Amino acid sequence: MTFDDFYNSDGDASRVIAVWTELTPAVDSNLIELFKNLEYVFTSTTGTDHIDVKFLHARGLKLISLRDLPNVLKEITSTSELTWCLVLAVWRNLLRNAISTSTSSIVDQRERVPSFQLSGKKLGVIGFGRIGKQISEYGHSFGMHVCAYDPYV
Repeated sequence: MTFDDFYNSDGDASRVIAVWTELTPAVDSNLIELFKNLEYVFTSTTGTDHIDVKFLHARGLKLISLRDLPNVLKEITSTSELTWCLVLAVWRNLLRNAISTSTSSIVDQRERVPSFQLSGKKLGVIGFGRIGKQISEYGHSFGMHVCAYDPYV
């Protein structure tokens, strides 16, 4: 259900005191104005580029994002896991040499996926914030030599 669907369903957006959003739709002044008694905007992101923060503050509304919940944020590893999945896919050429579902033998299929090992290789991490630190931990667990660069750390 979109915000417009909700608003048009009973015409009473005045009962809404909190809105939760991800990256879409953009939470701009037009959307915020629909909810006359709005007090909170929650987002399950660390960034707030999709929210008109200045307008929220001008209306005295509270914005809560994952950035405001460091204990919760430490437990979220999905971005790092996807990044590591892509590291493995690139290293093994899985994107270019996807295993075929044809009737070729398992030996033929295995030869399409190189068996290079990560152990002993170097991993460079640019940005050593929460995600960069998690990626470096994955690299260490694979026996890699990890170096990182971050001008802010």
